[in-house]
Amino acid sequence: MGISNSAHWFGIILTGENMLEEDLVLTLNTPVLDRAEFYFIQNNQIIRRSVVGDTIPLAELDYPYRIPVVPFHLNAQEVETRIFMRATSAVGVEIPLTLTTLGQFTAEQQSTMPFLGGLLSLFTLCFLFSGILYCFMRDTPFLAYTMFFGVAVIFFLTQTGLGRIWIWGENGEANSRISMLSGCLLLASFCLIG
Repeated sequence: MGISNSAHWFGIILTGENMLEEDLVLTLNTPVLDRAEFYFIQNNQIIRRSVVGDTIPLAELDYPYRIPVVPFHLNAQEVETRIFMRATSAVGVEIPLTLTTLGQFTAEQQSTMPFLGGLLSLFTLCFLFSGILYCFMRDTPFLAYTMFFGVAVIFFLTQTGLGRIWIWGENGEANSRISMLSGCLLLASFCLIG
């Protein structure tokens, strides 16, 4: 983890004959990361380069998803694959890197998505309910609650990557900017509430 104007470099080495036929994926469970470049190296040569991040339009990604996902294969036997990653971000660099298979990844995401959908629905209903109460009662606390839940929905969309998939996917840097703006408005709504 870190915040800096410079790039952060990370490296891992993968070997294993039992993974040769698997559809492997590297995942970064952080939707708010400007840019991460993956370099796959075998026999001291770059065999593949992949770029992910929320500044890259969805159409240009190898695997467009709400979080950065890089699919790859281990091809050669008895040859280790070195993976170097260069990460840059204006908001901060957090690298929860996971190596898994495509089947395991989709199974894990299928169990996560109902929870995220339920939470998004709850916050949206609270936003609508408090907005209706404010319209009828014109009471200032209901305006603060309406602002809190409305901004919380937007912040939730940026932090989960769902907003990038549904709304602003082709607009580079929108996720980071909307995340920072909604975070500030969320703090302002706390001040109005209490």
